[in-house]
Amino acid sequence: RKINLKSINGVTLIALVITIIVLLILAGVSIAMLTGDNGILTQVNKAKGQTVNEGLKEEIQLAITSKKMLDKVNKSGNLEKELKKIDNVVVEKLANDTYSVKRDNTEYTIYEDGTIIEGKLKVWDGAEEEPVKLSDTEYNIENANQLKWLSNRVNEGNNFSGNTIYLKKDIDLGGRKNNDDNWNGIQWTPIGSPENPFSGTFNGENHTIYGIYIENTESYQALFGKIANAQVMNIKIEKGYIKANQKIGSIVGINAGEIINCYNRCEISGNQFIGGITGFNDGNIRKCTNDGNIISKSKTNTEYRYIGGIAGRHNGKIIEKSCNNGTIEGNGYGVGGIAGYIYAYAIKIESCYNTGSIKGELLHTGGIVGDNYSSKSIINNCYNTATIVGGSSVGGIAGRNSGTISNSYNIGNIKGNGDNIKGIAGSEVATIINSYYKAGCVDTTIAEQEKSDEFMKTIEFSELLNKEQAKNIWIQVKGNYPKLNI
Repeated sequence: RKINLKSINGVTLIALVITIIVLLILAGVSIAMLTGDNGILTQVNKAKGQTVNEGLKEEIQLAITSKKMLDKVNKSGNLEKELKKIDNVVVEKLANDTYSVKRDNTEYTIYEDGTIIEGKLKVWDGAEEEPVKLSDTEYNIENANQLKWLSNRVNEGNNFSGNTIYLKKDIDLGGRKNNDDNWNGIQWTPIGSPENPFSGTFNGENHTIYGIYIENTESYQALFGKIANAQVMNIKIEKGYIKANQKIGSIVGINAGEIINCYNRCEISGNQFIGGITGFNDGNIRKCTNDGNIISKSKTNTEYRYIGGIAGRHNGKIIEKSCNNGTIEGNGYGVGGIAGYIYAYAIKIESCYNTGSIKGELLHTGGIVGDNYSSKSIINNCYNTATIVGGSSVGGIAGRNSGTISNSYNIGNIKGNGDNIKGIAGSEVATIINSYYKAGCVDTTIAEQEKSDEFMKTIEFSELLNKEQAKNIWIQVKGNYPKLNI
């Protein structure tokens, strides 16, 4: 018989605490101190619950490990079979790659890739359900059906201006990749459109939306089609697929508001204006991360353009404190780690970085921005560590730079099969201030921008980047390259 050490430890702890409580009562400690909201008994129950939860989660992790080991040996791993070996649990298959495991009052959702989520996620069935209304201006969304309700109401013309919507749980929209690498599921209709944008506040409370699936030839495709004078924040998008025409992202198709602290790890592909977070940015983006692969391929190269890890095209005020770690690939114009294209005036990209490989085939491929077209735009305190490959006009920070690049560096290899292949900016270099690339990363040499690998790993280099700045943006541990203090 298997012995559950976690349960024994929990019971032993509780017995000890109860003994102490009896002694405390004899010593005159009040009942309120024992049973109140922050009382000793309340905290004991919490500890017991945490012990049970952690015990089941560890057993699930062991089942996942066993499945992966069997896969490596003879590809015979079966997650459902391994989960059913856990003592005293009920296993339910929610989808082809998704299961729930329940013991007593503790339940988890498990995906084939090893993701474990607390609670049972109901996979979306395409229906809608009215969410909980907290007040005249506040709603709680707890499942995919309620998110669909929001989409329907916004697309009917209710922009939810002055309202706040909270996402209270992780949800699963049901999109899945088949064994043949094709996707299927119920297609998601974005919340809002150019005619009926969302104008409220959507706070994801750091919950994750799994399985978003969009595959069509439309534009403005994402979780939200368009937002205007709105805030969308604290959302994670994972295990999904979005393929459409243009102005495509994971969070918002076209952003005319603010996107804050959002994350993408789903694959996105299309024709033009494609970004990991938003396809077309007319607003602000702060503290966002893309880990998804962004791809744009065309049989007629010149039609397909402007692909970025965060935004395809940046027309807004600022993208700051954001990063891309995904692969960005396009065979048109303007491919960049953060933004494919900057057009409007007085635009900034501040304190951003790229670690994902960037590949373009025509003009303007860069580690941070593909085509920095605006003469008044500023790329400040940014860095690239990845290999950048393009045709002509390829740079570690920008493929083409008509604005200003300052206090930035590149250590990634820069390659191209055309003209203007350089360490910082490929062509129309305009203004470059206090920005440097690693010697040997590119064939073209610009002496005032080139620094040795050894020097770029010293405290002196971070001090050089911080020179004449109001505060120390760059930090550095000796022996490593500088990082942003964000």
